[in-house]
Amino acid sequence: SVKDDVTAEEFSRLESSLRNLKQQIEEIHSINVAAAVSNLDGQTLPGNRNIAALVDFASIEKYEVYEKHPAHLSVVEKNIKPLISPGSRAAIQFTS
Repeated sequence: SVKDDVTAEEFSRLESSLRNLKQQIEEIHSINVAAAVSNLDGQTLPGNRNIAALVDFASIEKYEVYEKHPAHLSVVEKNIKPLISPGSRAAIQFTS
C-alpha cells in the first residue's frame, strides 16, 4: 500500500512509471496497472493493496532480464520504495 501522505501527483507518477516499463524493456509481453485494488464488489478493503502491476513475460528467461534491467530497478528505487509503506510490497512470480 502507498503511504498515507503520498500526493495524487506522486501516485500518478508511480502509475506512469510502471506502465512505461513496456516501452523501455522489450522482454515485457504485457503490463497492466490497476489503482485502488478492490474486491469483486468494488470495495477497497482496509489494509488492502491500492496499486498492482501484472507484468507478463513469454518465458522465465525474459523475466530474468526484466528483473535486472536498469529501467525496472530505477522504478523500484525512485518510484516504488519511497511511496510504499514498509512491509506492504509484494512481488509474486508464477508460471501457468
